[in-house]
Amino acid sequence: MPNITTILSVAILVALAFFLWKRYAVGSGRAFGNRLAKHNGLRRSTFWYLIKNGVEDSAFDFLKSLEQSHMSLDQASVAVGPTLQKGMERLEARFGTQAIYEEAKPIVARLAALNVETAVDHA
Repeated sequence: MPNITTILSVAILVALAFFLWKRYAVGSGRAFGNRLAKHNGLRRSTFWYLIKNGVEDSAFDFLKSLEQSHMSLDQASVAVGPTLQKGMERLEARFGTQAIYEEAKPIVARLAALNVETAVDHA
């Protein structure tokens, strides 16, 4: 008969594997975010800094919801534009202008402008 320590150890390992699967696996939002970054010509690290500073809650949940809505990469890029812009503004307010974000500024500005333009067209 297995002892309680073995059972607890296995339970902890299963819980950890489940947590990591939900957080980082397919459908977590991470892969979709990486595809959005590549689609728009942004570095992954820059994209993730901007998105994490632009959302109120979880960036993964935000991206997962976009992915589950079955938007194309173009549509999701436009939808994420204001969030990236908010992230840019927050990071610049906190740290000042950074060289790493300078190449992303025109891309983010274009996406945010497309979002406003699309919202006006649908109104």
